[in-house]
Amino acid sequence: MTRGELLATLARRTGKNASSLDTATQTRFLEFLNETHRDLLSEPGMERLRRATTTFDSVSGTATYTISSMARVDRVWETTNDRRLFELSIDQYRTIEPDTAANTGTPTHFVWLGVTAVSSNLLALWPTPAAAITYTVEGLSVIADLANDSSTPLLPLDFHDLLVLGALMREYEKGDDARYRIAVNRYDKRVKDLKYWLAETATGTAGGSREWTRFNGGWYPAR
Repeated sequence: MTRGELLATLARRTGKNASSLDTATQTRFLEFLNETHRDLLSEPGMERLRRATTTFDSVSGTATYTISSMARVDRVWETTNDRRLFELSIDQYRTIEPDTAANTGTPTHFVWLGVTAVSSNLLALWPTPAAAITYTVEGLSVIADLANDSSTPLLPLDFHDLLVLGALMREYEKGDDARYRIAVNRYDKRVKDLKYWLAETATGTAGGSREWTRFNGGWYPAR
């Protein structure tokens, strides 16, 4: 469902017409939809829904790079040398490389230096690159608001109703409505359904789990 469809559904559920919502009500409804979207995707266990990749090119003699639209960096690799980079802590990096210009070569490690802006992270490569190589970064994407009526949530389609339920719950809470507790129970049940769905699809089918066992030995029990 798009933001426009979610807003129309929420309006109907509250006995209103989406095409004639006053500005204050529409603003509030959109805020509730976006707040629910952020809350859901920030919960533990929802990381799979936010996984994203981006690329950047290293520059000879430049150690640090800004990675946009990523909330967290998890993995870095490149296909020029078919190499996945290992992660260094900031403390390790500062200990072994106080002068980034003194040691150049083909990077074997990366350092996540942290958030530099609302939607950007600073990443360092070690040793400092001596040539241009394209790197792929994998991590968690920033949770962007549903900015226009064609925007769609970062949720499986079967669970888009969660945004309506969450917004409805917040609307009832605001108005001290007696239906608030019912809305909370329905919302909580759907969150559990989503988490169960994600857990069930984490490795595909039970057959996929058996394949994992075959490749990794007896430490991984088959179902």
